[in-house]
Amino acid sequence: MKGLIRVEYYMIKAEIWTYLKMFGLFAVFSLFVKSSLYIMTMQFVTSVMLLLSMMTVDENGKDAYYQQLPFDRRELVKEKYVRGCVFLIPLMLLADFIGFMITLIYGLDLVQFLSNMVLGIVYFLLTIDIVIPIAIKRGAGKSRFICIFCVVLPPAALIFPINAFMKGRPGINADLAATILMLIVVVLVLLLLPISYKLSVKFYQAKEF
Repeated sequence: MKGLIRVEYYMIKAEIWTYLKMFGLFAVFSLFVKSSLYIMTMQFVTSVMLLLSMMTVDENGKDAYYQQLPFDRRELVKEKYVRGCVFLIPLMLLADFIGFMITLIYGLDLVQFLSNMVLGIVYFLLTIDIVIPIAIKRGAGKSRFICIFCVVLPPAALIFPINAFMKGRPGINADLAATILMLIVVVLVLLLLPISYKLSVKFYQAKEF
């Protein structure tokens, strides 16, 4: 598994640096506009695009090559989930660190930052759960917009109605309510991970190389 992930890094190293540069630009932009929301949004975009880039490399011959070696298909699917965590968790932590520093520097609302941080965790988990099976089934190139839509929609469908309902009501902190709801969503998305893996294995077993 370690060898597979190391190979993956060398194959997409140039793209990783490109995404990190974009990440840096959004960090500077977030600093200027005095909001951590932009860097959290960039974390989502970068996570989805980077994972899709890795799936594209798989389709462009890497997986076909591995089929000639003694690798079980289940092991290759498991590697896709492990590498997603290995490459995307550092981006999430970096976004959280930058967002926290912006919050401290400008004395922003800490509860709002925590809300954005939990939202970033939801985006990360949904990216892993959704992108991998869809990309295996439909192909990474054909499923980019579908994956982005499926990752963005669930949190947006929950957050915006809650903020609209809670805002202005006495004694209720809308950001805190959204944070609690997102924590519940984190648990639900974690429970979906085994289902996502089983679907990915099913789709991958049916693929022809």
